[in-house]
Amino acid sequence: MLPLHASSLCAVVYHLFYNAPALNALVTLQAASTCFGNFTLLAAAARIAMLRGVVPVRCVAELSGSEKHSDAEFLGRALAASVVSAAAIKYGSLLADPLFEPSLPLALTIIGTVTALTGIALVVRSSSEQR
Repeated sequence: MLPLHASSLCAVVYHLFYNAPALNALVTLQAASTCFGNFTLLAAAARIAMLRGVVPVRCVAELSGSEKHSDAEFLGRALAASVVSAAAIKYGSLLADPLFEPSLPLALTIIGTVTALTGIALVVRSSSEQR
């Protein structure tokens, strides 16, 4: 799912720089990352299903009635996080405007750094859960 995360970062960074024409390459990078991420996610899901002998229809039916309260809680938290982060980015970028001149190298650095840090965090979390 890391390519899909990178895809979302492309969109966020593009909008962070107010859709500057100098960063139009991010739109293409986002599309490529989304396509690649969707195919890798499909392959991973198919591999897990084949290894476990799971029938997809049965799996969806088992999950549909569980944990309705946690879904509402998750939705509330996601909505709150979205509103707070959107306000911080919009008004924070106004305070630090000189730092955010549209630059493709800067945009790619932001995307690459955040994606790498997320990947490292996932590897660390995965290795600690396996113990």
